[in-house]
Amino acid sequence: MSWLTNVVLPKIRAVVARKAVPDNLWHKCPGCEQMLFYRELEANLHVCRNCGHHLRIGAERRLKLLFDDGAFTRIELPRTPVDPLRFRDSKRYTDRLKEGQAALGPRSDAVAVAHGYIGGVPAVVAAFEFSFMGGSMGIAAGEAILAAAKEPRGAEAIRDVLQGSIIWVTWPTIAKKTVAYAALGLFHYLLRHRFLTVSFRPEVAEREGWKIKWWDFWFYISFGVAVTISVPLAGVLMVFTMLVVPATIAFLFTRDIRTLVLISWGSGALASLLGLWVSYVADLPTGPLIVCMYGLLLIVAGGLRKLGVGNVAGVTAAASTPH
Repeated sequence: MSWLTNVVLPKIRAVVARKAVPDNLWHKCPGCEQMLFYRELEANLHVCRNCGHHLRIGAERRLKLLFDDGAFTRIELPRTPVDPLRFRDSKRYTDRLKEGQAALGPRSDAVAVAHGYIGGVPAVVAAFEFSFMGGSMGIAAGEAILAAAKEPRGAEAIRDVLQGSIIWVTWPTIAKKTVAYAALGLFHYLLRHRFLTVSFRPEVAEREGWKIKWWDFWFYISFGVAVTISVPLAGVLMVFTMLVVPATIAFLFTRDIRTLVLISWGSGALASLLGLWVSYVADLPTGPLIVCMYGLLLIVAGGLRKLGVGNVAGVTAAASTPH
């Protein structure tokens, strides 16, 4: 009886017992829509065996793949103000932060920084975490990049990425960038009606039967191309400053499409020329100084708006009328 109880019955229970099946046992490839077994996907570094599509991975997994033997040390990031602008769209920014940190852990953000060895060489890596608000760059993300720059092994590389090499640009580079930007400009000009309608009047786009996600895809593809060809030349700080600040200044004063474009272009040109001039006169770093001029212009614009300058009484019908 003891032999049956202690040996046979446990083996029978082990055979017939229902094993728990993990929820993420299979993953669907976004590229070819084939089902992929998670162990096989892990072994293939999250690349689809059928079509070669690279599936999205988190920052933690990215760091483990990059560093030797998956060993690294996370760099503690400084504390930052949670929401100094008190920003709100469909929900409060603080609520979005809480949702992101609830999924990834306390004090997590859009960037994770760590140091270790890659191929035996000391390295510092800043990895974006798309699961945190789509990788949105806020104050904490900027502080994370600065923390990586303060590491002795990562200062030079981080500085190159942040500042670019705008003062060392050559004429062949200018020619290539001009052709690329002209092609992007023509692309947006030809599709401006679609992009404006999808952005400002999505209900009209849906009524017309347009696939909004498809047009979003093409817009962000062109956005990614613009960023990719600009960062090596101008650096991350200047590129994202030029993308965000002029549009922010314009939105402080108007919602008319044509006026938005004029204010954006004008403020961008003014800040860039001021930065170049002060850099030349005072013999200061060009890239960071241009970024500072954009920040100064944003402060001035915010002050003017506080004084009641500008009209933001609703979006006009310019987005809905074909041009």
